[in-house]
Amino acid sequence: MLPKVPTVAPERLRPTRSLLIHAWMLEVVSICGALAILIAIIALLSLYDGRPNPQWAWGVTLNTVVAFGSVFFRIYLMVPVASCISQSKWTWFAQAKRPLYDAVRFDQASRSMWGSLTFLVSFHVRYVQMCNLHAHANQRAEHSRVWELSLV
Repeated sequence: MLPKVPTVAPERLRPTRSLLIHAWMLEVVSICGALAILIAIIALLSLYDGRPNPQWAWGVTLNTVVAFGSVFFRIYLMVPVASCISQSKWTWFAQAKRPLYDAVRFDQASRSMWGSLTFLVSFHVRYVQMCNLHAHANQRAEHSRVWELSLV
């Protein structure tokens, strides 16, 4: 006979506010960082609008600053999108019994554009929308390099 395992009261299993804030802190910081970088790029471009390019040290140009800013903007923005896809995996498995390989598909979708595209082919419409957002963000990241350089 198995020993009796003590149960935990349901009210002790509920996450506290501080636990929820701590769990989502990386995503919140990432979104705030992306907004700060976007505002900084807009402010920098509006400051030098109609003026000659500044002469900064080490040959750094306005194009260089905008390019680095946009790279970090994309990095900060991909963190919450990938996190949402990874979190939706648990919702997917909580709804019904699913094949274990679905977990691999969710992980691949949260990591790369190719994983997002294979995910689109494999799953239902409600999860396809989230993965479509990730694939679209990856595609915009690739195409935005041309847009960034045309700004300056």
